[in-house]
Amino acid sequence: MPVDERADLAAAAVGNVMSTDRAEIVLVNGTDGRTSWEFAPAILPLLSVDAAVAEARRSRQPEADDALPISSAARIMRQEHEAAISSAAGASSSAEDRDGFEGEFEDTAAKMHPILRGVLIDDKVYEEATALVALLDCAALTSTRLVVRRPRMISLEGCAALRGAVDADRDVSRDSVDRMAQHQLNIKVERLIELIGRAETEALWRLADEVLEIQRAEATKRADASGQPMTAATAEVTEAADGGFYVDLFIRRYTRDTRPWIAFHHDVSNVTINVALSDDMGHEGGRLHVILDGRHTTIGRTEGEATAHTDDVMHAVSAMRSGVRYSLIMFFYKLRNEEGSIEYQTIPKRELDGTHAGAAPAVAVAIT
Repeated sequence: MPVDERADLAAAAVGNVMSTDRAEIVLVNGTDGRTSWEFAPAILPLLSVDAAVAEARRSRQPEADDALPISSAARIMRQEHEAAISSAAGASSSAEDRDGFEGEFEDTAAKMHPILRGVLIDDKVYEEATALVALLDCAALTSTRLVVRRPRMISLEGCAALRGAVDADRDVSRDSVDRMAQHQLNIKVERLIELIGRAETEALWRLADEVLEIQRAEATKRADASGQPMTAATAEVTEAADGGFYVDLFIRRYTRDTRPWIAFHHDVSNVTINVALSDDMGHEGGRLHVILDGRHTTIGRTEGEATAHTDDVMHAVSAMRSGVRYSLIMFFYKLRNEEGSIEYQTIPKRELDGTHAGAAPAVAVAIT
């Protein structure tokens, strides 16, 4: 498909976005009070069309308590659960029946389907994940094996600096996943460099490149094993980010009485890097739950450890019971390898590997 035609498709798919003079991912305030991040029009022709279409798909998802599209199987589960809640409307609402969350989180916890509640509130792991997968309508996302773990990506000093930043200043507007207060600090790359240093920042960018390289190798291996050529769609999704990345960054803070959990969702970025800014042993609850290769599991993390994955990993964070959990979230969107991409690279590619978009690379990117 010609570049202009792909750009038109992306622009048509996303549709109603806020205008801005500079291409950014901008915060849009909906008429229902919901806020969401959407791409501004100027950047669409330079993004991977898959990212743009995925963002449009996310913005059109049906409203639901867990902010996920509902399949027929999930709808039946939800209807049965709502009927049970209705039949128990006259039951006791004493303090013993409450979970101890604040405001809207308490109300949401009370309405959760028992399976979701088991994961998000009680930290259960369902080794037999069939019912959970059906409820989340994520059968198409259960074959992924691509999660890359890398310890010590950010130093203890850098983690402390990032924690201090979100402790001092954070946004409590509505999150796009569950429409509840997000308790996060959105930052630019300049602030990230100021807080953790240039070397660690660039290492995170190279990790995103490594994830794409591993993804490509895995896709090639599967194609060879099946005896079928790699599809054009898979080839496009797994191609290297020769045009660099546009990256969205924020620091998130979880506590029992502020933002206790985040519901199951999958990201729309080409690569997500999630860095633990606190050790899992330093708080109770707040576990990273994932569905990998059809299995429900948790990933325990140490301070400074990065978990990197593509957009096909369904994941959630269970409810905090005590302490504070911190994380740095980075959404990497591939830009096309065109001259126009240069000004939108969050870190100029030529500064990372001595090349620039639209030119043959002079030096191969070092994978560490």
